[in-house]
Amino acid sequence: MAGTIRVIQSIRVTNGNSDLPAIGASQVSFVQDAVGGPTPGTVATSTTAAAVDLSELTTEGWVRMKNLDDTISIHWGPDKGASTIQKIGTMEAGESALFRLFAGATLMLEAASGTPLCEVLAFED
Repeated sequence: MAGTIRVIQSIRVTNGNSDLPAIGASQVSFVQDAVGGPTPGTVATSTTAAAVDLSELTTEGWVRMKNLDDTISIHWGPDKGASTIQKIGTMEAGESALFRLFAGATLMLEAASGTPLCEVLAFED
């Protein structure tokens, strides 16, 4: 049974050089071929990169992550081989990330320090 995933994104920038309202605000809906997710939920991270367990999904799709810590950053990216993270993103304290994961990719997380918690909600494509 198919479902629908609706993605809503926007960004607003206010700094010394500009005050730009909701740049690129958009809403897009995608057909979810198979119902699945959210998984895995809250994940404890560490300073050693580790793969996020998405084994409940057949084909990985949209992922929303949120750093639940109020001081520690969490880095994220794919496995570049030998269980080593290729850092392509950082979530500072309280920040989130939203993206569509390439099917079969291994998503990894690594804490800048300590053991912050990260909410990871991944869905079937």
